[in-house]
Amino acid sequence: MGTRGITMVILGGNPVVAQYGQWDHYPSGNGVVTLEFLHKGILEKLREKLKVCHFITPEEETGITEFLKSIGCENGWMNDKQTKQYNEKYPYLTRGHGSDILNVIAESEDQNIMLHDSRDFVHDSLFCEYGYVIDLDKNTFEVYEGFNKSPMEETERFYKPKGDTEYASIRLMKSYDLDNLPTVEEFLADLEPEEK
Repeated sequence: MGTRGITMVILGGNPVVAQYGQWDHYPSGNGVVTLEFLHKGILEKLREKLKVCHFITPEEETGITEFLKSIGCENGWMNDKQTKQYNEKYPYLTRGHGSDILNVIAESEDQNIMLHDSRDFVHDSLFCEYGYVIDLDKNTFEVYEGFNKSPMEETERFYKPKGDTEYASIRLMKSYDLDNLPTVEEFLADLEPEEK
């Protein structure tokens, strides 16, 4: 389902992964994908691979634009064939990864991983429906939700003055200690409780 969201990793006070995802960002979808990644015990492997990750530079953006033109895509829309070519050329940039980008990075053998920087997406909670943040500095796994119209406190992670827009940034639902993570069942009970 087209439930958009973002998966982030914070290290040294800054996002080092800020991956937009197009599909299934409900807690029972990409929330569980993130939680299961954390339960796999390969967080140190991810931390090591983050050393070779970087956000797209302007020069690389130009190269991507030229590649898209070379496969006949000039208006931002791709057909199935073009999408396949794009994903083969830029395996880390697909919007279809969602939170699985964590596994993709951790298991990669590449020594140069180029990523989209979608951090500003958190400020539009009409479209950013959920967010999953692994903060390696604070040792936390945080879950955020969208559709937030309430003013935010300056102390909140994604605080930004609301201005003229109806929706503010995504807002924290729940934070977990990475050393004391819930089971999938506990996670879903916290975030998607069954209606009585």
